[in-house]
Amino acid sequence: MLRNRDEISEDKSFALLTDAILQRDQPRTADLFHQMVARDGRPIGEALSVVTAAEAPFVNVPCHINIRDGAIALTNNDHTLLGLRASTYLMPYLPEKYRLLPLLQSVWYTVPVSTSGTSCCSSTPAATPR
Repeated sequence: MLRNRDEISEDKSFALLTDAILQRDQPRTADLFHQMVARDGRPIGEALSVVTAAEAPFVNVPCHINIRDGAIALTNNDHTLLGLRASTYLMPYLPEKYRLLPLLQSVWYTVPVSTSGTSCCSSTPAATPR
């Protein structure tokens, strides 16, 4: 069933995911998603809508600082939402035992932290835990 953002924000996992994202806690974020699907038996689409709603306010926050030709280039996290979608397309091609792996990896990378060895823009107000 499709739900709007207000309904999703009432979900018990929404606040937990938002907190994990703001704390830049990749393992906890992926674990919360896994618990929703594997332990709680939620449909993947429902769990993804909660993850997406929790991540949405932060996708345009600069999270990677790259140096390109001597100029600072800030990279945002909007590509992580594309990874979630692509992961759902990969699932049927994997053995059953490994079908959640692409989704878990994509959820891991929804967290706005540096994963490439570059600095994280932690002073950005929207990325700073309140």
